[in-house]
Amino acid sequence: MQFPAKQLFGKMSPSLVKQRQATIENYLKEIARDKDLTREPLVRMFFKLPMTAEEATQLEDDAHAAADPGLLTGCAAAAAPSVRGPGLWGWVGN
Repeated sequence: MQFPAKQLFGKMSPSLVKQRQATIENYLKEIARDKDLTREPLVRMFFKLPMTAEEATQLEDDAHAAADPGLLTGCAAAAAPSVRGPGLWGWVGN
């Protein structure tokens, strides 16, 4: 999958924005189709996929216990209760 090249001028042109949107959407769909990745709590949170209470609790515990926040840096939603809700991505398989 090839993303459009960066541009100094015209980076907000409607055709380039549409091309970027389509590429990103395809990229996210490929991630969502990967069964191993969709088992990961952080990926489930990003895609707003349903989680068990145990998965959500473990994600919260890991976020609070991390000495080096790593991927959770700046991610205030890591412990949000919405991670337990239904997903917005109806096409994603569980």
